[in-house]
Amino acid sequence: MEYTLRQRMSLVLEADTTAESIVSLRDAEIDHAFLLAHRISPTLLRAAKITPLQLKAHGTNSVSKLTELGFSALHLLDEGWCAQCVAAYGAPNLLDEFLVTTNDAVVLAASPAIAHLGINLGILLLMCAEQPGPAREVLAQYKHVRNVPPETLLETGLRAKDFVSLGYTKARIREDTYATDAHLSLLGF
Repeated sequence: MEYTLRQRMSLVLEADTTAESIVSLRDAEIDHAFLLAHRISPTLLRAAKITPLQLKAHGTNSVSKLTELGFSALHLLDEGWCAQCVAAYGAPNLLDEFLVTTNDAVVLAASPAIAHLGINLGILLLMCAEQPGPAREVLAQYKHVRNVPPETLLETGLRAKDFVSLGYTKARIREDTYATDAHLSLLGF
């Protein structure tokens, strides 16, 4: 998991040191603390093709340390990077850091990341409980609400007018969620 010469040279772009000094460092010295001290950005780390496994091997050994470097849910939208993060840190740990806010749910909705992270539309909507605006943004990225419990839809605060504006009919909600007449009534249909 050592850094390549090219990866080391890439760090010069943001590091507060010379190329000669970076090349002369032992691999272990280019660790998490070094990256933080030199304010190496996620953009540069990604451009240098430094992998999550390399970061982990060099002291970025938790997802919270990954966030210290500036990584966020947005970075998981790159399917390859997301898969590497899952391999390095595990999906549950990534979810604990990167699926915390309604904004995270909106960002991850309908992306390949949700399959890698083992989550679904229902979980994203639960992140938007009592937040109809973000829930609408999440739902707008899907063509169905299959297997989402009607109770989850109710918890979001979305109602019939919201569903209709997104192209969902009463029949579609009933078919996708197995909603009862009582659920549909509570949703405003």
